[in-house]
Amino acid sequence: MHAENGVVINEIVQRALQEGRTAPKFHALTRPTKAEAEGVNRAIALAEMAETAVYIVHLSCYDALKKVKEARDEGIPAFAETCPQYLFLDYSYNAREGADGFEGQSTS
Repeated sequence: MHAENGVVINEIVQRALQEGRTAPKFHALTRPTKAEAEGVNRAIALAEMAETAVYIVHLSCYDALKKVKEARDEGIPAFAETCPQYLFLDYSYNAREGADGFEGQSTS
């Protein structure tokens, strides 16, 4: 499962859109790590109640990883995977000048 708190994220995204913050660099800023951690925690709790394992995909932050680690330390079968960009790129990559998602490509 991809775990995030979509209700919270949707509110933050709507606020960003209303304020005209639409550049690609705002994608990460509209998805706070606490929202991912809360979603991961909720997914783990649901899996525990269902007495089943949970596999979290696209884990992107330490806050969420802590939730997986805590569950595993308690014997809950919680697993996670990430994506290469989360290992090699931080927000500074998105915030630099010219990071518009079309670098090296014609936008016309």
